[in-house]
Amino acid sequence: MKARQGPMPTDFGQNPNPAFYEWLAPWYESAYDWLDTAATVRQWCELLSLAAPRFLPRSSSRSQRPRLLDAGCGPAWHSVEWARAGFAVTAADSSPTMLRIAQSRINTVVPSIDSDPVHLISADLRCWKSAPSFDVVVGHTYLVHLFPPSELLSVAQTFHRLAAPDAVCLLEFGDLRHSSREGTRCFTDGDLRGMSIESEKTTDDTYTQHWHFRERGCVETFWFHSPSALESMFRRAGWRHVHTWFPSAKEQAPSWTRDHRSATRGVLVVSRS
Repeated sequence: MKARQGPMPTDFGQNPNPAFYEWLAPWYESAYDWLDTAATVRQWCELLSLAAPRFLPRSSSRSQRPRLLDAGCGPAWHSVEWARAGFAVTAADSSPTMLRIAQSRINTVVPSIDSDPVHLISADLRCWKSAPSFDVVVGHTYLVHLFPPSELLSVAQTFHRLAAPDAVCLLEFGDLRHSSREGTRCFTDGDLRGMSIESEKTTDDTYTQHWHFRERGCVETFWFHSPSALESMFRRAGWRHVHTWFPSAKEQAPSWTRDHRSATRGVLVVSRS
C-alpha cells in the first residue's frame, strides 16, 4: 500500500530536521534500537485510561476502534504497537525513506495481528489540512522539540484541525535544557561502527547534534520548550490542558518506568476545546 500524499512544501525554512531524518532514515532503527515502544504504548494507554477512558478500545469491531494519528511516525514502531492495542491507526511523516521503511514493517507485522492495516500518509505537520477525524493524536520521541516556537504553533493548530470534537492529544517532552549532554559520542560496533555525534547547546533555546557517518553528515536541532510553554502554545491553538505527567508520578501512572532512558521524559495531555 503506497503512502497517501498530504501537503508537502519544499521550503522548511531554517529547520534542519526534515532533511536530517531523511538522511538518518536508513540507520534510524540501529541508532535507536534501545527504544521500548511496546512498553511506551502500554504506559500511554494507562495515561489514556486516567485522562480520557472513553477513547480506549472497548470493542473488537473494526468500525468501532478509536481513530489514532501517530504524528511523525518514523519507521512506525509506535504505530504498530498502537494497532496491536486495538486502535485504527494513521501514521504520518515527511520523510519518504522513513515511510518506505514503515511500509515494509507494516506489511510484515500487521497481517500477523488482529488489526486493520496502519494507514500511512506523507505530510508536513505544519500545514496538513483534512477533515476532523481523529479521536487521539500522539507525538512520540520528542516530536514537539523538533520545531521552533512559530512552527510548533502551526503543528498544534494542525492537530486541532485534524482532531474530532473532544479528542485528546498526548505529547512526549523532555527537560532538554538540563539533561542534554555536550561532547562527542561514537558508535564502536554494529552497523553504525564509525558514526559520531557531536552535541552542543548552541544558544539558550536550542540543542544541536552534528551526526557524521561514511564521510557524510547532517544536523539535528532540538528546541527547548518547557512544560508551561507547551501548555500555553497548545492553548493558543485551541486545546485545553488536561494534565502533565512526569515519570516520577507513581501515584498517577504506577507502571511508568523510571530507568535512565525515561527519567527526563514526560507526557503532556490536552483535549480539544
